[in-house]
Amino acid sequence: MTVKNSGIALMAFVSMGVLFVSAASAVFYKYQDKNGSTHYVDDISKIPQEYREDLKIYKGTRDHLSDEDKSNLHNQERKQEEERKQDLKEQLRQRKEDERKRQENIERQKLLKSLVTNVGIKGNSVLVPVKVTFGPNEKTALLVLDTGAEIVVLHKDFADQLNIRPFKKSKATVASGQSIPVGIAKLSSLEVGPHKKTDLVAAIINPVGTLHHNGLLGMNFLRDLEYRIDFDNRVIVWKP
Repeated sequence: MTVKNSGIALMAFVSMGVLFVSAASAVFYKYQDKNGSTHYVDDISKIPQEYREDLKIYKGTRDHLSDEDKSNLHNQERKQEEERKQDLKEQLRQRKEDERKRQENIERQKLLKSLVTNVGIKGNSVLVPVKVTFGPNEKTALLVLDTGAEIVVLHKDFADQLNIRPFKKSKATVASGQSIPVGIAKLSSLEVGPHKKTDLVAAIINPVGTLHHNGLLGMNFLRDLEYRIDFDNRVIVWKP
């Protein structure tokens, strides 16, 4: 026999020895509770303290057990296995429930966060960050919230960055009474906080002077939306 084969044989012998010792050292406990029910367990710690003085201990195999004891032990083990399976099933159900609640909480936090939009305040003007989309192009504009403007107004320099092309030209009269040229375009979408509207008409103008915003957020977007402006905290709070 080679050294290698001897090693394998030795390992096999040791393994058999371990199995033999394990089987020979198996211990089962039998006790009867106050209701007269018989229980079989493999660990004395599973036996309530008041029943430990009056119990039977079985060592090794079950060959010496009576048929009734074997049957009772088998039923007890089967019951314990069912309880173990039920415990595992309950743990799995609880994990799924915890994960569902966690996801719900994440979505709720996202919703609450989306209902509050940080804005800039300049005097009585509210400067709102608005996501403007035209075709594949998208950019955030800073628009003055203006309930007196019938439609959204974008300044030409901002519109040019999105390659917005008006589908018709018109004229508008400004507060000074001056008539100015206006381009009329249809935007793919406008998005503020939790609200998004598509296919909105917007006026494109070339403003005079340097302004610190990109146009007006008019009523064709704001109509039907409920919100309040918190000037102290510089936010718009939207109603879902």
